[in-house]
Amino acid sequence: MFVASRNFFEQESIEEKTRCRRVHPVNSGWVGQGVEKLDAKESEDLKEAFNIMAYTEKPKQTMPKMLEGEVPLIADFISACHDLCMDLLEGMALSLDLEKDYFTLRHAPSAPSGTTLRLLYYPSTTTTSQALVRAGAHSDYGSLTLLFQQEGSDASGLQVLLPTNKARGEGSEAGEWLDVPASPERVLVNVGDLMEAWTGSRWPSTIHRVLVPANTFVGPRLSIAYFLQPADDVKLHRIGTLAAGQEERGGGRVFEEGMTSGEWLARRFEATYRK
Repeated sequence: MFVASRNFFEQESIEEKTRCRRVHPVNSGWVGQGVEKLDAKESEDLKEAFNIMAYTEKPKQTMPKMLEGEVPLIADFISACHDLCMDLLEGMALSLDLEKDYFTLRHAPSAPSGTTLRLLYYPSTTTTSQALVRAGAHSDYGSLTLLFQQEGSDASGLQVLLPTNKARGEGSEAGEWLDVPASPERVLVNVGDLMEAWTGSRWPSTIHRVLVPANTFVGPRLSIAYFLQPADDVKLHRIGTLAAGQEERGGGRVFEEGMTSGEWLARRFEATYRK
């Protein structure tokens, strides 16, 4: 997958990328550098991306020439990611004393959803006396995210904001960032905003960013993210046994009771791509 991704970003023509560009509000296609702004307090993100709507056999979008031959590979990768997420969701449901299929039933692979495989490319850069944010601090929007990072000294730059536990006085100091080393043998799992709201902040979403330290040269960074989202028509309600304890846990993200997964995601994209 990383070979296919690198070939696309580094060898595909700008004309072909533009032909397959993302056209709002549909979340598929190529996203050029500087289009996204994940952190409103920072400048535009210094990365490219190609968003692929989850599919089983045939893509649901126009594919660029350099990825047309990779359709079976991508389908297999998407399937493996979905299977891993279902295993995780079953364990999460059981840990909350819910039915084993509480979450998996709401993430049926055959149902229309915002689940997306995202190829990411951060071009090489050199910093001066100031650190450079390649991707602004943000949390992911959906249920779970699987992140795959390429090995190497230029592969990471990823940092996660360590959580605090206001209710118990535990955790890190506010604003403490932890470096996340890259390894091809590991899959990083992020809890998304929707899961935080769903579980009454029992599992807070992971705030993260990509940073280049001051006075540093880094080569290109490649990563691949699988963003799992419930089916578009799933109505969202906080789990009753967990909602009662949300205030004690220090608040957190909430959604309008009864709104759909598709509505939730559309609102988040409006903020990300707003100019």
